[in-house]
Amino acid sequence: MYFDAFQNFEAWNNLSNAYIKLGQKSRAWKVLQEALKCDYDNWKIWDNIMVVSVDLSHFSDVIAAYHRILDLKGKHVDTEVLRILGQAIASDAKDNQGEPCRKYFADTMKLMGRLTSAVPGESKLWSIYADLASLPLNDPPQPYKACQYRQKAAAAATQKPSWDKQSPDCEEALKAGIRYASDAAEYARAAENKTQAIQLMASAKMTIRGMLTKVKVNSTSCYGRKQLVTKDMFHLFSAKSDIDQDW
Repeated sequence: MYFDAFQNFEAWNNLSNAYIKLGQKSRAWKVLQEALKCDYDNWKIWDNIMVVSVDLSHFSDVIAAYHRILDLKGKHVDTEVLRILGQAIASDAKDNQGEPCRKYFADTMKLMGRLTSAVPGESKLWSIYADLASLPLNDPPQPYKACQYRQKAAAAATQKPSWDKQSPDCEEALKAGIRYASDAAEYARAAENKTQAIQLMASAKMTIRGMLTKVKVNSTSCYGRKQLVTKDMFHLFSAKSDIDQDW
């Protein structure tokens, strides 16, 4: 019986891949539902459903599939899927039923909470979480929490080994640091809780200075080795230290 079920799963899965290659994703989605009946605990099927559902704007299925993958694997990072979902919510695009995507905000925030708890060291997850937390869909608004997520994004980016020497990792860390400093400054200027604002600014300053120190130490060698950190990126980040004067 197991062998027959496995064969059926393979057949459905192969058929769905064929439909995907032909651009017939609605048919692929239906076929994947049949594949689940043969192997409900196969995370790869759920992953395929999640990806196809994104393309079809089946966002409720995207969220459900991601949760199921986490049930099966414990950890799973697909920032592209999350980015598309977040953009759909931010722009209030229409889903497959023609309904506004802001309806998925609460469920997506729960998913991001689960993901960042399972994979706290993934900077891009925190950045997406911060993007969502900064939306006016929060009631009440939570700008401070969004800044905290920016802080975690910057911290996670600098936890990668040799982040300051590897071009993609360095760029990710610098961008996260710049965004954290920028959002912290914006929050501080409008915050009613001045003590909280001062603490946040102090943290952002420390983050910026720590990154600057690492980048400056390696700037010459970076330029000499195919410009691992571009001059434009370095100058942009250095210019951000002027925020000290604003504070």
